[in-house]
Amino acid sequence: MPNWFVYDAQGNKRGPISSAQLKALVESGKINRETALETDSGHKGKAGQIKGLFPPAEPSPFEMETTPAAPSPVVSSGAFCTNCGNPISPQAVACMKCGADPRANKNFCRTCGAQLNPNQVVCVKCGSSVEIKKKNSSSGDGLGGGEKSKILAAIFAFFLGGVGIHKFYLGDQKWGIIYIVLFLTGLFLFIPLIVVGIMALVDGIKLLLMSEEEFQAKYCSE
Repeated sequence: MPNWFVYDAQGNKRGPISSAQLKALVESGKINRETALETDSGHKGKAGQIKGLFPPAEPSPFEMETTPAAPSPVVSSGAFCTNCGNPISPQAVACMKCGADPRANKNFCRTCGAQLNPNQVVCVKCGSSVEIKKKNSSSGDGLGGGEKSKILAAIFAFFLGGVGIHKFYLGDQKWGIIYIVLFLTGLFLFIPLIVVGIMALVDGIKLLLMSEEEFQAKYCSE
């Protein structure tokens, strides 16, 4: 058994004392857990580091009564491809993993990425509505069909805008017809022809200044 040296509050070294004497000093309250000790081999430490020297500390009643913290809510950092479940940007128009339209299927939840069955209308994991992106049947798919091109629409506006080709391409049949009426009127009255040309020019400029995300959201989504 090692002998011990005890340092008092002023830093004076006392000893040596045996392990039994050390235990007696603890029981009498003359040594606490913070008291500095040294073995006869020169190792230094605190009395509280000696295993079995002090009785185990009882847990605080305040610690026992603390209420466990509520789990943090799961926050999605983006969206998921509904075809393959790959994490994607919410603005993505195509999945870079499978190449599909990320909103056109029901294999995976777009919000949390959970796998779905074909009959689900709500994701049972996150509660989000499950729906498939569809083309607006009232406006048609435009002359190009499928996903539309902002650059192609602008070209139509600049070179064929007088007869409203860009409007028909974008699926806006109402304004396409208005452009045709103004163009036909302009064959007899020169002023409507100038007006329709300016309108087409403005439409083309607006299309070029529009971001790709804004264009897809306005003309290619439901």
